[in-house]
Amino acid sequence: MAAVRILMKAHQEIKELLNQFEAAGERAYKTKQEIAEMTFTGISAHYRMEEQIFYPAIQARAGTEIRKFILAEIEEHHFLNYMIQRIRETKPDDATFDAKYSMLSSSIRQHIREEEVLLFPLSRTILTKEELDRMGAEMETLGRKMVP
Repeated sequence: MAAVRILMKAHQEIKELLNQFEAAGERAYKTKQEIAEMTFTGISAHYRMEEQIFYPAIQARAGTEIRKFILAEIEEHHFLNYMIQRIRETKPDDATFDAKYSMLSSSIRQHIREEEVLLFPLSRTILTKEELDRMGAEMETLGRKMVP
């Protein structure tokens, strides 16, 4: 499976978790905590695929502006990881838990839009189908290594 399809599938799975959290009842503390943890796990796996495989391939071929954009995307990953840590330090029945997750959700959705609108179409123009397929295979292998 090509790299972009794998990343798009991960985006869809993450967005579904964000939607599930939003649809959970106000007092569904345990459910929300479980969904949050699944979100964090999915995000972590996704970032590793991007940072170890996808971004370096694009950076090697892209111009200065795109390389700067990718560096900004990586910094967003660091910021989102900080937000995740803050949520993990908060009990699900704390009034700020939902607010923190909502901020994380908004940031993730924006990050996904940026990748899907700019980076994914660009990757198809600067990388060959064979390169994207090879990267997809690498991502699948990395994904299997991350499963306990």
